[in-house]
Amino acid sequence: MKPKILVVVSNPWTYRNIFCTSLARMLVENFDVSFCTCREEIAQPIREQFPDLTVNTIPYGAVAKKNFERLLYQYRCEAAVCSGESRYLWLNFTWHNDRSRRARLMRAFGFDMPRPRATTDDLRRAMEDSYRGLVTDEPCIQSATNLLRSVKPEFVWLGTTMLDFDLLMTAAARETGTKFFSTVLGWDNLSSKTFPVAPSLAYLIWGDSMEEDIVPYFELIGRNMPLFKVGSPQFDSHATYLASGPSDRPHPGGHGFDPSKPVVFYGGTSELTMANEHELVTELVAAIRQKVLPESQWLVRLHPKDNGRRWDAVRALPGVVVFQPRKEKQFEAWLPDRKEVDTMVGQIGMASLVLNNASTLTLDACALDKPVVNIRFEPGGKKVRRSDFLFEYDHMKKIMNSGAFPVCNTMTEVLEETRRALAAPAERSAAREKISRRIVGVLDGKVAERIVNAVSEIIAHA
Repeated sequence: MKPKILVVVSNPWTYRNIFCTSLARMLVENFDVSFCTCREEIAQPIREQFPDLTVNTIPYGAVAKKNFERLLYQYRCEAAVCSGESRYLWLNFTWHNDRSRRARLMRAFGFDMPRPRATTDDLRRAMEDSYRGLVTDEPCIQSATNLLRSVKPEFVWLGTTMLDFDLLMTAAARETGTKFFSTVLGWDNLSSKTFPVAPSLAYLIWGDSMEEDIVPYFELIGRNMPLFKVGSPQFDSHATYLASGPSDRPHPGGHGFDPSKPVVFYGGTSELTMANEHELVTELVAAIRQKVLPESQWLVRLHPKDNGRRWDAVRALPGVVVFQPRKEKQFEAWLPDRKEVDTMVGQIGMASLVLNNASTLTLDACALDKPVVNIRFEPGGKKVRRSDFLFEYDHMKKIMNSGAFPVCNTMTEVLEETRRALAAPAERSAAREKISRRIVGVLDGKVAERIVNAVSEIIAHA
């Protein structure tokens, strides 16, 4: 009989890792699987792909989300106070790299700075008290525990991605005595955006970088848990692309480009992060065409949360294609299928140069060994304001210090680095391969297989 697993699909990141790869199919083949999410927009495409499987939804509104985020902040505050050391970077508030913000948050949760270093026992007690208060007060817990008692899974599979709904299911698993294990699904999760709040049977992680991020947590709670370095499912598309021959790869002509002329790929950020990004791209196109690549063709791939309305002037530029990955009226986050992910990989792969503003596409470019330049200024050469905090995230610092790509603070630097990248595209190739392997792990297209094997081992030793 197959082990019974409830897979928690908490958000679009989890969805992409499971359902845009072969992982979903392999899970269904090897285990008795059902799924759980808090959003009908996520549940619907899962039902369409697997109509015979159960997909449960739990009502989870803004109030519950706020409560769980508050508990997550509380845990991070306690851990930061307990550690008392700068080496626990991922335990501290890295958002905006703002000490005063961290101080305000800590005061809001009843902490005064400075505070004597706490012991690990203090941390455990504080975390458990916070958890107990939430379980007592939060109505969503009852819905989640009722679901587990109804489905009766042997195991709950959680993802540590912006851990709020995952925290709800963690609490429900603890209340019902259900065993659970966790998968780290995003390269920024442990370093910048989440906290593994409860000991899990095991953690499935990408590679060496994530191991460094999670080990301090084990030290804090005084308990080691098995780690499985499995790689990232979303990068199986990259492995497939790299393994294919040139004739099998998407051709620049697919966007109406002339295959004899170079393509510059620009990866956009959200409008909230940089509202005037369209003006920056207009300046980049003009400057690079005037000074470096007169015949350059441009593919501007918008952020999935960008509605595209601000880009009309860029669309009117000759030789510029603006690609919008989301459909009109679609759920605000990106829920692609494997074909759409392959399209993104092919778009980066056909480029001679990749430009972006602290985007995660930097890692995609490194994985595909494409010269990439990060831009750290706004239109008119002004210093970035709101978007600058992206460069201060711990996960971005890891790759910024790798030597795999330059970060440019002026248009002059962009032009210089563009010339350099086009003249010697392999110059930073070794650094790109090194940081890709360190964060993503092995690119061999077998991540889903390794995950299934790891889950089988976890279950066998539970």
